[in-house]
Amino acid sequence: MDVSISVLMRDIEMKTIPEEDITIKEIIEPTAMVLRNGLTLKSFPGAVCLYKGCLYVGCEDGSIAKWETDGHVHYSFIKLDSWICGIVAHEEKLYSLMYKDGGSYKVYVHDLTGKKLFGWAHQEKGACSRRVLAVMGDQLLIAGRKAKKFSFYTLTGEHVRDVVFDAIKDDLLSLCFLDENSILVANQHSMYRLDINTPKIVWCSDNVKDPVGVCKLNDDFSIVTTNYSDVMAVWTLNHNTGERRFFLANLFQSYLIFELKMKGS
Repeated sequence: MDVSISVLMRDIEMKTIPEEDITIKEIIEPTAMVLRNGLTLKSFPGAVCLYKGCLYVGCEDGSIAKWETDGHVHYSFIKLDSWICGIVAHEEKLYSLMYKDGGSYKVYVHDLTGKKLFGWAHQEKGACSRRVLAVMGDQLLIAGRKAKKFSFYTLTGEHVRDVVFDAIKDDLLSLCFLDENSILVANQHSMYRLDINTPKIVWCSDNVKDPVGVCKLNDDFSIVTTNYSDVMAVWTLNHNTGERRFFLANLFQSYLIFELKMKGS
């Protein structure tokens, strides 16, 4: 089984390529990473999404780059006006969140050819973090950095509800979807698993120092990037308990693709 992880500055995205007789639930814990490829972008990268073999990278200049499986890069596959601070793919569509100086936000929806389909405005206070979008079922989740607010929209842009977690300390930096009820959140000093429907904090952990990026691997483990003393590193985390597990790698380039080495393999 090949399992690849894309690490983009403080953001990460995962793709699993299973053998025919192996399912995603049988993936075990990774214990190491091996560098496979690297990419230098023309603008500072802000968000990343991996979908159907292609990597989509949202950048500070408003461009969305597309890195295809054959290695070809379209540096301006999609061009928007300003900083792309979130991107996620779902059912043949790309959802991106654009932030403009002054505090305005807009969600754009494109098809996989890069054609714009529609969009809507999103109200938020202050600048967003780099990974603030997730699809939960048939809804799009946008996390607010300062307000500790999670806004839910239909996939066509209708506002459904807001959920606020006042108990979360410091700024939200990154999130990932775990299951139909919960998400994993990183802020400046701690990790949280949140039940988004109750709503309640399932656990809070400071076992990972200065977490900045999170990504689900399987039912038990997630990958976390950290930035402690200006050194970027990658760890595994048991997202059922909050326990930090293995150190995987230090990062030395803005965009890298690694192969995960699984325990026992």
